[in-house]
Amino acid sequence: MPTYGAIARVKFEIHTGQRLLVHSKMADCSLPPIGANVFNADVKNNVIVGTNGDIYISGVLTGDHLLVKWGSDIGESCSLLVTDLQPATK
Repeated sequence: MPTYGAIARVKFEIHTGQRLLVHSKMADCSLPPIGANVFNADVKNNVIVGTNGDIYISGVLTGDHLLVKWGSDIGESCSLLVTDLQPATK
């Protein structure tokens, strides 16, 4: 535990890629449930689904596969493929 005024070395896990706001719908036009978990290819839980199927996610690259999962049954998940991201502009 560092004391007041001390300098401590800290390592942070960083993500490269872009940020996306995805307005998701399933094949039958229904929305994934609010609170469904979204995983990337590294099986890291990046984010959860918000209202109206919105997913705000960072560290995304073209070609990434995202898994949206809200239960353990086969029919309680869907996947997304990230295609053709444009370079970020400032």
